[in-house]
Formats: sequence, structure tokens, C-alpha cells
Amino acid sequence: MEITDRLQSLKAKPLSPHHSEVVDSFSKAVRKWGRLTPRQESYLGSIEVQYDEKAIAERQEKLRRVREDEEYRKDVEIVCRYYIMSGYYRNTAREWLAFILDPASCVDTPNIESLEKMMGNKYAQNIVENTKAPAKFAVGELVQMRSNPSWENVKSENGGNAYPRDVLGYDAFMVIEVDSRPVSRPLTYHKTQGGTRWYKLLPLGSTSTFEVCERELKRPTKKLLGKK
Repeated sequence: MEITDRLQSLKAKPLSPHHSEVVDSFSKAVRKWGRLTPRQESYLGSIEVQYDEKAIAERQEKLRRVREDEEYRKDVEIVCRYYIMSGYYRNTAREWLAFILDPASCVDTPNIESLEKMMGNKYAQNIVENTKAPAKFAVGELVQMRSNPSWENVKSENGGNAYPRDVLGYDAFMVIEVDSRPVSRPLTYHKTQGGTRWYKLLPLGSTSTFEVCERELKRPTKKLLGKK
């Protein structure tokens, strides 16, 4: 098949905005020079593979999941909000969050391959698992800090990182809020210690609050509770 025919065939397919621009650019190059460079022709071939009947059917099935699978949509929203906050995959996250919340507001459907890349990495999977795991502690419960907490898992009242020694000076805390901020630490969920859900805590005998990740907390000892 001639280059011009291949380009015309591609134009009739549901190209992504980027691929549409590339195909238009190649068409102009062929009209001007009568051919594509070997590198351009190789790239054209890589685009064609993505738009054969099988590839299109697979892409449509993936898009159907995003549109209809409510559980998956929740996972996508969780991951998008995390990456918008953290900085990585920010453009992909913004595009897909907009699509999840209001598809009609989007001129084009975002790139499904970019979504899969974002959702498939281990950090995104950890964020979803930590967010969806049941909370280990409830509002009103007493908790204690584990020894040697990571400074990244403890925040002061103003939202900045707190020195662990400032927190370890207290014997116990009362949970006053669960999920005080979105999960922001993509660490592996630990079945015993829990995950990275944030809790707002009030130290007993103080009016200052701290926010602490779940994995740094434990239930109070019998000694603290006055039990034998």
C-alpha cells in the first residue's frame, strides 16, 4: 500500500489527538517531498499497529471499564488525586480525573495507555490499598506511638513535619479524626501495623494536635490502661 493510502486509512480511524497531529504532519511531508524519511516511516508503522481491528477493540474494552466499572473508577480517582498532589503523572492524572468526574466536559478521551501506565505502577497500587483498607482505629479510641517513628509519618498542628521526639513525649493520644488528610505515603500495606491512613490525634494533657500515619500507632498497653 502506498504511503498516501496508508495515511488516508489512518485518518479514517479514531486517532488520539497526538496521533492525528502526527498523521497530518506526515501527509504534508509527503505532499511536499513525495516521501517520508525512514525514521518517519518506522513511526508511521508503530502508529498503524495501534489502530488495527484487534488494538481498537482492546482499547474500547478498556474504555468501557473506565466508564462502567464503578469500583475501578473509584480507584482511578484515588490515584489521580494522589498524583496531582505528588507531581508525578500530573498531566495524565488531571486529564483522567476530569474525565471521571465529568466526561462531557472533555473534548477528547484521554490516552488509555497513559492511564494504564499510571495505574499499573506499585506506588499507585499501594495508595489504593492503603486508602481502601479498613481503619484500625476509630474516633474516641486511645492509641500510643510506636518507637522510632519516621518523621515523614508525623505532622504538627500547622501541617509541617514534626520531630518524633516532640510526639514521643506523650504517653497516649485520643483519636479525634480518621482520614484527616488523603493518603499521601505510597508505602506497602502491613497487615499488623496497618497502612498510611492519616489520623488527627490529641495528646492526653495537651491542647495541640498531631497527624500521624496509621503504621506508627498501636493500641495502648495494659499498663497504661491500668489493667493487670
